[in-house]
Amino acid sequence: MKFFHTRAIASVALFLSLLQGCATGKQGGAFEQPVGPAIANVALTFVKEDGSASFGTTTNASGRYRISLAAGRYYALASHPGYEDYSSAPGFFVVNPNTMGVGNFFLRPPQVTTVLIVRHGEKLNPNSNASTEPLSTAGQARAQALREALLRSGLTAIYATSATRTRDTVAPLAAAFRLPTQLYSSPAALASEVLAQHAGDVVLVAAHSNTMATVANAFGAALPTASIADFDNLYVVSVAGGTTSAMNLQYAADSAPDVSKNDRHAMTLLLVGTNASAGGALPQALLHAARKAGVSSIYASAATNPLVTPLANTLGLEVTGFNAADMTGFSSQLIASHPQDTLVVAASNDELRDLVRQLGAKPFPVIYDRDLDHLIVVTRFASGAMRVLPLRF
Repeated sequence: MKFFHTRAIASVALFLSLLQGCATGKQGGAFEQPVGPAIANVALTFVKEDGSASFGTTTNASGRYRISLAAGRYYALASHPGYEDYSSAPGFFVVNPNTMGVGNFFLRPPQVTTVLIVRHGEKLNPNSNASTEPLSTAGQARAQALREALLRSGLTAIYATSATRTRDTVAPLAAAFRLPTQLYSSPAALASEVLAQHAGDVVLVAAHSNTMATVANAFGAALPTASIADFDNLYVVSVAGGTTSAMNLQYAADSAPDVSKNDRHAMTLLLVGTNASAGGALPQALLHAARKAGVSSIYASAATNPLVTPLANTLGLEVTGFNAADMTGFSSQLIASHPQDTLVVAASNDELRDLVRQLGAKPFPVIYDRDLDHLIVVTRFASGAMRVLPLRF
């Protein structure tokens, strides 16, 4: 009888061992960059590639986690109040069948808080101010375009007013990462909450034509009220310490009037590629995205770059060449000569990676060789605080 009991225990142990070996999911830890101490209480979220479901866990007191997941590809997000949030997009954590794969997260203390402010998309009834007024077809298209423009930005929090049109404008992006849309009414209270709870993170705020500037002002940016006819503004508001810098990009379909609204207190680089044909759609798309950003200089590693030609011509700027073989010297030149300017730098994807590396900017952007429409925003304050914000135009 004792022998049978012993054999039964051994069989159960073997079964559990085999079951453990067949487990599917991810395990690992969260650590301070570059390879610092483990971080406890990091909230981790794994979102299915199609956005159909998300699964969460939290690192334990030792900074470790383990989560069972079905095989597939997942966007991975990591959040902790004391560190910059992380998003794997556009990349994925891949979970293979019958494998408990390793996935570690490396977070850094907050440097720059980035607030992306947009107006809601076009309304079905342009003359209605009802809170339940839905988006028009054009507004729905703008909401989808916002998703594409910001999918790589690393954002981990979304805010909107209670109006249907603001919530619907951010809905496609919220659905992609299964992020809750948090409602706000007071810009001042919003700014206090974001700076306290999302220091160093990327946050999206949907506002109205007469409140976009109010929201930016609450974070310390001096921007004027936008025209009621302007739907395509994308304000990039960066906060580091007691300094705020704001830049006016545009996205999706053009809308008049084109009045530039910037408040520059940091060097801002707009990094773009080189693979565009003259007369194609990409040069015009870049022109629309950056024409209101307050660009003062354009640099290119190649003698000719059709991508930046329309922008240079429209702004009346000469394209200045630089030696990509001396990226250390070029990055030092940018810092010394343009401490509070907005610049466009056009170069190959490898050269752009090298420039970001020489600047020491984080998070390091994912630039695929096939990418043609990337717009990588690098903001650098006099204190040395930096943030990389990967966008698409």
